[in-house]
Amino acid sequence: MKTIQLLSAVLVMSMLTACAGGGGSDEGNAKANSVDANGYCTQEFITNYNNVLLEFNHLQILLGGIPNEDRILAQMKAAHGACKKLFPQHEGVTCKAEVKYEITDISSNTFKEGCKKTEEGLKQLGQL
Repeated sequence: MKTIQLLSAVLVMSMLTACAGGGGSDEGNAKANSVDANGYCTQEFITNYNNVLLEFNHLQILLGGIPNEDRILAQMKAAHGACKKLFPQHEGVTCKAEVKYEITDISSNTFKEGCKKTEEGLKQLGQL
């Protein structure tokens, strides 16, 4: 039960961070493998960003259902693995992407706090 309470706190933090959006970054800090010359996100960045989004969404679904600590813990580890591909490689990156047929800015910082809290939670549970 302690695991589920900890995971719920992690998820709330990550979702609040995602809703608030990420902070910006200046053009000089954008990494070549994250942003193209026109300010658009590279496919590598979008893939890593979407993987983190999907893993956190799956974790949210598990936390909203019948408690199953093993499945939740496994999903936390999957989310952490996705986070490790996004950070630090794409840390602080903001770029343009098509979202629901509109060009908008997305940022890796959207998931920074959620990824940090997930790692802290796994450490507290002795899983890292």
